[in-house]
Amino acid sequence: MRVDCYSSARRTVRGLSAGFMGVVLLALCSLSAANDMSDKPFAEQRLVLQVSSSEPEDHQAVLDIASNLLRHYGGPDLVDIEILTYGKGVQMLLAEVSDHAVRIENLRAGGVRFYICENTLNTRQAQEKRVLAVLPGVLRVPSGIAFLLEQVDAGYKAVQP
Repeated sequence: MRVDCYSSARRTVRGLSAGFMGVVLLALCSLSAANDMSDKPFAEQRLVLQVSSSEPEDHQAVLDIASNLLRHYGGPDLVDIEILTYGKGVQMLLAEVSDHAVRIENLRAGGVRFYICENTLNTRQAQEKRVLAVLPGVLRVPSGIAFLLEQVDAGYKAVQP
């Protein structure tokens, strides 16, 4: 995953005395990021829908938008949709409380990628003193906002309904 590559590159650059190795690592990560975009080479739009609310109607709205966009663009090949949850929004992707597990799985099968912020997840787990199960197929990113910024830099549009 690109986020891990960039994070690893940044850690490596900090530890190296020679800047050349850092440049090489960042170049390799950029090639990896370009490969990530090739999953949907014909996509007319690339967007990240942000979810930072625990409100069920906000979760419903994001899932409606993703479904509507898939329909509008004629399927998953012409639109690249990612849904990122962070803060209170991680609730949407927790297995024990999500009201939308079936719909999320259907959207995943249709090419929508779902991400959860590990910073938020780890904080909640520490507060609740237990492991929180995440819905199957949800990808974890170390920092939701850092991931969002990297996706915007890679050409995605950020949308917070």
